[in-house]
Amino acid sequence: EFDPDSGKWLFAKVINPKASCYVGSAITDGPGELIWKGTYPDCRLYSYDPQTQEVVDYGQMDEEEHYFSYLVFDSAGWAYAGIGTARQNIVAFNPQTRERKQMVDEAERVVGTALVYTGVDGKVYGRAGSQWYRLFAGEREAIPDSEKAAAAPTGSIGWGLTSGTLPDGRRITVNLPDSWLEVTDPKAGETRRIELAYDGGGVSLTSMAKGPDGNIYASTCHPMHLAVYDPAAEKLEDWGPVYRVGGGNFCHMSSQGQYLVAA
Repeated sequence: EFDPDSGKWLFAKVINPKASCYVGSAITDGPGELIWKGTYPDCRLYSYDPQTQEVVDYGQMDEEEHYFSYLVFDSAGWAYAGIGTARQNIVAFNPQTRERKQMVDEAERVVGTALVYTGVDGKVYGRAGSQWYRLFAGEREAIPDSEKAAAAPTGSIGWGLTSGTLPDGRRITVNLPDSWLEVTDPKAGETRRIELAYDGGGVSLTSMAKGPDGNIYASTCHPMHLAVYDPAAEKLEDWGPVYRVGGGNFCHMSSQGQYLVAA
């Protein structure tokens, strides 16, 4: 927990040594003024109370899947998890009774990640495979795509996204590879850029290859940067992100003629 006004960290704790990160949009405000989150790779649901700094573990939402990618609540106080990626799943959970219900039939659990979002009507809408559902109080109703309600703004920026809208209408755009964030106020017609200055612990390399010029090229991941090392000059340079790759990485690189080819 970080207070941007004072610039101070208020709370930090490793609540799950097996969880490497929270993925997707699996962190949200919820009932009881708590902050709720889902983990990778064990699909566990947690809550954090900013007042008491208590963390509660509600257990696994799916015993086999790894990616707890989406987490939302309906107006009745039920949580809904969008899970993947091998066999997508939607799981409903009642924090008061600890009741857990699978919203997707086993036959519907195809490859991919199920999507859930809270609608402006207070109900949750979820998609598993090609089927949409209206979800409320732990019950589901299959609906056509045309009956989905508009999504209620949350301000969250999920995996693979670089922008989001705050409840007051301001829009946030973030560029982590280039270390800046912009806040646009459409009412005032103003955009404010915030430079993000920080020292990181480094990122992983996912591929490395000798280029046609004799230099050594490497791709980092999350975020993707292309680095080049000149062995003769003993010089290492960061050539920055390849924007068409997005936040991913080059999984393999090789040389062909005068080109460096990457997948």
